[in-house]
Amino acid sequence: MSATPSVPNSQYQWYLTGTGAWFFAIGIQMVMFTYLVTTVLHAPANQVGLAQTSLTILSAAFMLIGGAVADKVDTRRLIILCHAAAIVPSVALATIVWMGALRYEWLIGYGLMMGLITAFILPAREATLGDVLGPDGMKSVQKAVTTMVGIQFLAQIGGMIAARFAGDMGAETIILSQALAQALGVYAAMKLIPSGRHHTHAEDNTGSQWQRIRAGLSEVRRSHALFPVTVLTLAIGVLFIGSFMVILPVILREEFGGNVQQISTMQVCFPSIAEWSKNSSRRSGWPLSSAPKRLEQASTCLHVQWSSPH
Repeated sequence: MSATPSVPNSQYQWYLTGTGAWFFAIGIQMVMFTYLVTTVLHAPANQVGLAQTSLTILSAAFMLIGGAVADKVDTRRLIILCHAAAIVPSVALATIVWMGALRYEWLIGYGLMMGLITAFILPAREATLGDVLGPDGMKSVQKAVTTMVGIQFLAQIGGMIAARFAGDMGAETIILSQALAQALGVYAAMKLIPSGRHHTHAEDNTGSQWQRIRAGLSEVRRSHALFPVTVLTLAIGVLFIGSFMVILPVILREEFGGNVQQISTMQVCFPSIAEWSKNSSRRSGWPLSSAPKRLEQASTCLHVQWSSPH
């Protein structure tokens, strides 16, 4: 059954295929990056924290710029370029691990490059959803977004589980599979029709990118729906994500050895419990059922941002 009846089935399927390919690679990355820096290099906690920060600092710094770029260019082409660019650090890291030349600096470089790519592919992919749905399909956009988030969740879990086999197949082989997933993403994006939204909305792209970014931030600050959700999302990142990405892997290493299977299990449990908690809140009718519909949509979009940059 098609998620959106008015959407060409092949376009929507290729869109979801590309989404799944990206997040499958990210799932592998979450496990293997943590394993390499924590267990293989046996880095101290402060270096583990800096390494994990390298994955997210550029994505956070450039995400708004990535959104502004997505408004001005063909997002299909941008997605293709991002998937192709993501192949390079994966192949490079796999080669370094295979040669036995892994160093802390190489992981930092890998993290910075992937974080920068993430800042541009996520806004482009979300903007492309509107092109795939079309004017008629936008009536069921909430269902389409929910389906997309579900694909992200399942693909990321699949990547985390696949990383468990690094002990048997070799870490370099599993890391190289990220490149294969990104190559699938390139192929899936090439199957999409070129985006025309940057021409259709050209009259809205007035002013410099920084002016549009400032206008967007002002809109979020004035919104009774978006501002609280944004604050809560930032609080989750500051108060919870840091300990999950740094403290728990270090404890796992010091107390239990921290092999790749253990790290994979820990990583799988986190999004699984988070998704179960979110769905339980929806089924219980709190808090989203009593909130405006736009708040639930904002929460879903921010959930995508929160769960994807790692």
